[in-house]
Amino acid sequence: MSLIEIRKRSLTIETIYHEGGPAPAKPLRIAAACAVVRNPYAGRYEPDLLPFMAELRSLGTLLAKPVMSQGVDPVAASCVRMACALTAHLVLRWSQAPVARPLNPITWPILGIVASNGFLAMTLGMTLILMALSRGEVGMVAILSSTTPVMLLPLLWLYTRQRPALSAWCAAALVVAGTALVLSGKL
Repeated sequence: MSLIEIRKRSLTIETIYHEGGPAPAKPLRIAAACAVVRNPYAGRYEPDLLPFMAELRSLGTLLAKPVMSQGVDPVAASCVRMACALTAHLVLRWSQAPVARPLNPITWPILGIVASNGFLAMTLGMTLILMALSRGEVGMVAILSSTTPVMLLPLLWLYTRQRPALSAWCAAALVVAGTALVLSGKL
């Protein structure tokens, strides 16, 4: 059973041909997609939001597909996405809200790890996903993007020098087997 129940979905595409001054050679296109979903945890405390967050990720892919298929530049879309995320994080940090305060001082090595993770995962990775969405099937993009945690297991092992739990390896094997089945066309 899915935790996501979409109540409303909206896609807005604006094409601007001319707005004073010289007319551009190519019209400017602006697109936005949003959804209203039912909160499955409304009115009660839920200690584990990870399943809901995972399903929201797939909703994001579903919402991005129609926007990307309208000819939106994937690199520009990724830049807008990253600028909005950076602004939200900075506002939260500057608000001095307790949830935004670091538990330990931020050192240069930690800042480097966070920055490289942000660049690789959020900038490079999401730009590639948006490029794939503009050219491919949303289901295939969702399947391939779900393999990211599998690829992180060996990196975590290498970095922390602690072998991930057997259950993590079993889950990774299931993801690889499922992806292979889908890609082979046998499913």
